[in-house]
Amino acid sequence: MADAEHFITLALESWRRFSADFGEKMQPYGLTVAQALMIREIGIHKSGISKIDLAKVMGVNRSMITNTLKNLGDYIVLTAVDKRKSLLTLSAEGKALYSKMTRLISEAATATVETLSEEDLEALKNIVSKMKNGYVQP
Repeated sequence: MADAEHFITLALESWRRFSADFGEKMQPYGLTVAQALMIREIGIHKSGISKIDLAKVMGVNRSMITNTLKNLGDYIVLTAVDKRKSLLTLSAEGKALYSKMTRLISEAATATVETLSEEDLEALKNIVSKMKNGYVQP
């Protein structure tokens, strides 16, 4: 159990490092890390994604999605599919920002793992993949 706790501590510290670096890169755009990652997820789903599915993908509750979207009006388009479903897509401004963010996320991720050897990085990828595939939500 101590090894698992140590691993989680290290993983959280890595996330903090990435978050701080990426957050700094998002400041000129007036975005938080959460807002930027939401734009990224919407951008990945080019044909649109519902608020419910976005909440699931991001691992947050729907009210967090709704509250965050209020501040992203210029970047997001909400399109009604039918009376009960609407999809989120990126506006032209959102698509331009998404293109920039893809590069900035890559830079922040690289900075987070730059001290790892190729062997360590490959081991990390394998471990995270196993954890992701083996995780069962309670």
